[in-house]
Amino acid sequence: MATEVTQSWEGQVYRDGASPSSGKTFMVTFDRGERATPAAACSARGVPQRGDALAGADWLVVTDIEARPLGPLCYEVSVTYGAPTAEEQEEQEPKNIEPWRQPWSIAVRTQTESVAYDFDVLSKKVRNSAGSPFDPPDQREETDLVIQVVRNHVTYDLDLARDYSNSTNEDMFLGYPTGSVRVNISGDYQQEFPWVYWRVTYELRFRDGRVYKIDAPWDARIADQGFQELARIGDDGVPILRAILDDDGRPVSEPHALKGGAKSSTLTWLRFQRYPRLRYAKLGLEKNIKLALAGKWLQL
Repeated sequence: MATEVTQSWEGQVYRDGASPSSGKTFMVTFDRGERATPAAACSARGVPQRGDALAGADWLVVTDIEARPLGPLCYEVSVTYGAPTAEEQEEQEPKNIEPWRQPWSIAVRTQTESVAYDFDVLSKKVRNSAGSPFDPPDQREETDLVIQVVRNHVTYDLDLARDYSNSTNEDMFLGYPTGSVRVNISGDYQQEFPWVYWRVTYELRFRDGRVYKIDAPWDARIADQGFQELARIGDDGVPILRAILDDDGRPVSEPHALKGGAKSSTLTWLRFQRYPRLRYAKLGLEKNIKLALAGKWLQL
């Protein structure tokens, strides 16, 4: 007959919605001729050992095991569960885990920049008393959200880094619409025996134009003005320009407002797409950033 181990359920209390009991008791009975010692009882097959997780509450592990003799061949073994110490956690961490399977580093900060704006925080157009935009336009401090993700890759994708750096998002990304997010990608080659790999940094900069009624806030905003106006379109389709004259019939010495290519009394602003727009879903970052912001484990 082999050593018999049975769990004692006496004193075990379970409440709906509560964590499982943090202690267990086992009866360890030895066969005659076996070496019946406290150490043998504590290490008997079927008794949880130090570091083993508690079923249903894997944040608790075995922290203590005690054996109390009930007879020459019988011991009562008490197993206590608790949170592991920092040293125990370090000991349990797998050694030589592949770097690309290691957790990401995700950091959040803000960055401020002065930018021109068309609407104030009350959604009122920024215009002078004649209804024309100010020249030069007023500026405000724009606070951008910056999320930096550092993760390890087996190789470095030069094409991806080149194509995506200084691009903006084509698809919705973390709730931000098209043209609201810019990314820059860089990498550092690493040699840590026995591994070689790349530590890649993704810096995402979020600019929210919704409060100020600006679509694609990373687009350029340039005053429609110049020294020449459109006279006509030539037979070959090439625009023919002429100098803008002042009231005295002389070419203007400063840029003059234009509208539709012609001299205008009011200044308007043109918008241009400054950066290429790409699908950020290809970067594979959004899901884990969401998990990190929600305080959950990343999916590696």
